[in-house]
Amino acid sequence: MSHERRLQLASAETKLLEAGVSLEQAIVWALERGTAVREHKSLADLRDEFIAEKERIGCRERTVRQLRVSLGSFVVGRELQLAHETTRAHVEAWLRGGWQAATQKNYLGDLRGMFKWAREKRYVAENPCREVKAAEQRTEREIAVLSPEQVEQLFATAVLHEGRVFDRSSRTYAAAHVFHPLLAYVALATFCGIRPEEIKRSGASSLHLKDRAFVVAGSVAKTGKRRVVDLPTSALAWLQLWRKLCGEESPIIPRNFRKLWERLREAAKLKPLGWNSTRGKKSADCRRVSASTCLRQSHAVADDEGLSEWPHDVLRHTTATMHYRLHENPSWLKAQLGHVEDEDTLHRNYRAVRLLDGRAISKALARKFWAVRPSAPMKAMARR
Repeated sequence: MSHERRLQLASAETKLLEAGVSLEQAIVWALERGTAVREHKSLADLRDEFIAEKERIGCRERTVRQLRVSLGSFVVGRELQLAHETTRAHVEAWLRGGWQAATQKNYLGDLRGMFKWAREKRYVAENPCREVKAAEQRTEREIAVLSPEQVEQLFATAVLHEGRVFDRSSRTYAAAHVFHPLLAYVALATFCGIRPEEIKRSGASSLHLKDRAFVVAGSVAKTGKRRVVDLPTSALAWLQLWRKLCGEESPIIPRNFRKLWERLREAAKLKPLGWNSTRGKKSADCRRVSASTCLRQSHAVADDEGLSEWPHDVLRHTTATMHYRLHENPSWLKAQLGHVEDEDTLHRNYRAVRLLDGRAISKALARKFWAVRPSAPMKAMARR
C-alpha cells in the first residue's frame, strides 16, 4: 500500500471513530446497501411504474389521480435523478414548497408509500422519507355547515325550479323541472352524510326504501368496509318524493350530474359570489372580495349574495353536526358515517360550533334542520 493510500485510510478511520463507528461496521453497512439495490431506476421511471402497479391492483381512479399530482410534484425537475441516490435532504427541500400542513402530510404519505414499495422491489436501499416530518397544523380548521334555511332552499329549488330543455324533434326549448333527478343524491348526502363518491359509485339497488336503509358496499366505501346507513324520516320523505316524480327505475346519479349539480346550487343561490355560469369559475370581481365579506351570510336565503364558495364536504359536515347536536350519540353516528370506532375524526373534523352566518348551532336549529320535509305543493306535484 502506498504512503498516500495509507494516509487516506487513516483519515477515513479517524472520521469514523469520531462518529462512533468502526471501520469494520462501515464496511458491513456499505456492502449491505451495495447489494440491496438490484436495478437503477430514475425517479420518473419509478413514479410511472408505481402508479401503473396501483392501477393494476385496482386502486380507485381518484387515488391514482392524487398520486399523479403528489408524486409528480416531487419528480418534476428531478426526472433523471436515480431513485437510490435520493436523500432525506431532497425530500425536506421539496416539502418546503409552501403547502399547507394538511397538504404536506398527504403528499409526504404518498411519497413515503412509493419509496416503501421501491425498497421492497430493491430499487432503493433505504426510504429517504423515513424520518421526515410534515409541518404540524397550528390551528384547528373550522368546518362549514349549511343552515336549515339554506337546506330548505336547496330542496325547494330542486323540486320547484323550472329550467329549459331543448326538444330535438321540434327544435325548440320547453319548460321542465330539470333538477328532479338530483333529489336522491341531495337527500342521501344531506340527511345521511354519505360521502359523495360513495353515492356516485353505488347503484339504485343499494337503496332499500321499505327497510329504510342504504347499503354502502365494501367495494365502493372509502374504508373498504361495508356498512348499512339508516334512512332518517326526512331523507325517506324526499326519496319517496323523488321516486314519485322520476319513476321507480330512475338512477340515483343522473346523466350530466356534475353540470346539473352546479346549476342547482347556482339556482338556489348557493354558488360562489360572482359565479359565471358560462365559464364555470369565479369572476375577477369575486376574487377581489375579502374573505370576511364572502363568509358573511344573510339569514334570508333569498338574498342575492349566496355562498363565498361551496365548502368541502359541507353536506356531510352538516349531517354530522346537526345529528350530534340533537342526539349526542357519537358511537351510532360514527357507524353511520363509516368512521373507525377508536378514531377521533368525528370530534376533530365533522362537528361545527357555528353556522357561517355566526349563529350558534343549538338544539332548536338542529330540530329545524331534521324537520325539512316536502311541502304540500311539492306533494301535490307528485300526485299529478
